[in-house]
Amino acid sequence: MSAGAVRHERNADWDEHRRRYGTDIATTFDNIADPDVVIYEVYLGAKLHDITDDSKLSVMPGEVIGAALGRMMHYEKKDGRLMRILKEDLPVKRPTTWGADRTGIAFIDPGFTNVFNVDVKRNILLEKFNQFKEPMKKVLMPDTFAFIEKSHSRLADMPAGDIDPFEFLGVARRLWIDILYQSIAYLLSKQDTETIKLCLNYLYTAAFLEFCREKIMQLGALTFGDVRRMQPSLGVPPEKAQEFYHHEVDRAVEKMAMEFYDGRRKILEYLG
Repeated sequence: MSAGAVRHERNADWDEHRRRYGTDIATTFDNIADPDVVIYEVYLGAKLHDITDDSKLSVMPGEVIGAALGRMMHYEKKDGRLMRILKEDLPVKRPTTWGADRTGIAFIDPGFTNVFNVDVKRNILLEKFNQFKEPMKKVLMPDTFAFIEKSHSRLADMPAGDIDPFEFLGVARRLWIDILYQSIAYLLSKQDTETIKLCLNYLYTAAFLEFCREKIMQLGALTFGDVRRMQPSLGVPPEKAQEFYHHEVDRAVEKMAMEFYDGRRKILEYLG
């Protein structure tokens, strides 16, 4: 980190979110927001780890989301930056990416993982819904909340035997992007970061699990039984790893981010 980047850390408001799990995203926001900062990204490969166990669902995503929302409100109050970005017609700025040709470090295969347990994930979605129901109802548009509530009831009523189709809540990428639009509109109108944090805490997990479901199905698991047989060693063979993670994970997430940015004016519609 440069001296300027360190200065951002020293001058920052280290609230509860930033002091715990939100430090990385807050640092990223502050440096992106500084026009004098030049950002480089070193791509090493993929990382496999569990972000949706019960404790982290209750703690980590909320603090990461809370830190991000806090920085968004900071810059909106400082110079109206959010509204300006929503209204202006400019392409999003991108970091300079250093690959193996520059770093001398080739793609690192993350290998296989046993941390994904489909029954634990399904139970989290079922058991945590009521804890986050009211914040979701406040933040989301009525038809969006109705879809989430109906999906939760459907999942609760649906058996999860070995022969049953592999399903979660159905918070696919387009819906997740629209949920973010609604959440940012609520943030700008109410300036209530706590309610949005609780809303997105649950829905982030639902969207992440839907992304996992999509990728696991691409690996050949169509039923809960297929996933249970696959999950003790989940991943792709070494010879397929670089192509899979590049196209099916990195590019997919990048495409989703660009779709979010390109359609950002919908936030203004929700505000109106």
